[in-house]
Amino acid sequence: MANLFLETSDIPTSLWDPDIDLGDKTPKGALSLPRRLAEAYRETLEELGLIQKAQDIANRDDGCIGGISEQESHDHFACNFSGSCGRTQLFYLDPHQTFKTTRNAVVEIFSGGHVTILDIPSGAGSGTATLLSMIAQLREERVLPRIDLEVKVLGGDISSTSRNIANSLFRRMSDDWLNYGIRVEHRFLDWDVLSDESTGDLVEAWAETFHGQAGLLLGNNFSGFLGQAIEAGSQRRWIDEAESPLRQILTTVALKKFSTFWIEPPGKKLADRIFPKLDSMIARYTRVVRQFEGHPKSAANLIDPIVVDGNFAVRTTGIHLAPTN
Repeated sequence: MANLFLETSDIPTSLWDPDIDLGDKTPKGALSLPRRLAEAYRETLEELGLIQKAQDIANRDDGCIGGISEQESHDHFACNFSGSCGRTQLFYLDPHQTFKTTRNAVVEIFSGGHVTILDIPSGAGSGTATLLSMIAQLREERVLPRIDLEVKVLGGDISSTSRNIANSLFRRMSDDWLNYGIRVEHRFLDWDVLSDESTGDLVEAWAETFHGQAGLLLGNNFSGFLGQAIEAGSQRRWIDEAESPLRQILTTVALKKFSTFWIEPPGKKLADRIFPKLDSMIARYTRVVRQFEGHPKSAANLIDPIVVDGNFAVRTTGIHLAPTN
């Protein structure tokens, strides 16, 4: 299949409007979430009785980091889900050309054929849901061709509440994706990043989807947990405890020559505490290589999908790995 390239000027204003000036500290322009994703998010909030809680726009790009309990998961979904989606969309679309490689890598991977995704931690599904909805909208607006695309999604998360929400969201959006030639199979499994056995089960389940597929590891918003000290005053962080399980996953990615997008919020500086460890792990592999140096940061305003006339700033940083030739 011929390479497809998406220039910044090709991004439709339904996803990125460069002319909106909100007059704050972020660059000119504003993101909007993909249409059907925003609708499905509102529908799910209403079903869960969380629409009022979602009116709090103050900490969309910050605030709580989620957790195992139903309350923690619901709070994060109501107040921070749209921020997670916006952060992901900003990394992929890269309207300020901060990362330079991510936009066309996404276009190439999802132009057609078969793709398998491992989404960790999947949470309520913001990472992959944003990606697939963005591709669907680009197809709807004839920016990308409607070539048959089959995607197998495996998510891993420790919260059963978040996994249930992700399943609900994907069911709501699957018909819309299919309208634009994107057939999606999804599973969200219980996964503990601190457990080698749990990670082995996850990797084994992912391997069942590998037959003739292009592959993508999607790491999402993990620094809120992995960047924390394991106890007060300790220099050791949870990413140190998670090194062996994460190596299992990264080794699989390298052996299969899959791509990786690892996306984090830079605001709390927790990302700065996990990237040195991730960088040292990545440096051991030769079959996948970094596509840009360091961890550049980008920021943009996002039109809030819930609050009328609301908007907030999203910030993103990350890592992009691609297979060697």
